[in-house]
Amino acid sequence: MKNDPIEQEKVIKYKDLVANAVLFQNVVDLTDILRDLQKQGYLISREDVAVVSPYITAHVKRFGDYLIDMETVPPSLDEVESLVLA
Repeated sequence: MKNDPIEQEKVIKYKDLVANAVLFQNVVDLTDILRDLQKQGYLISREDVAVVSPYITAHVKRFGDYLIDMETVPPSLDEVESLVLA
């Protein structure tokens, strides 16, 4: 398996898929936080959002405990209200 190019390609694609899923979840979480801040009366500008990155490079628990809730269905993107920037 170590020298099988097809298996090596699968591993690369799966790692890319996981990385993209993590980034997507980070974007969803950041958007929820920004929306909550707006509801509290904070004005969020494009400049504010421009300096926030979903790419976490610090404090990542590489082998940490990650809880995955397979029962809760997230809302569809059609149901989520858009973020209005100041």
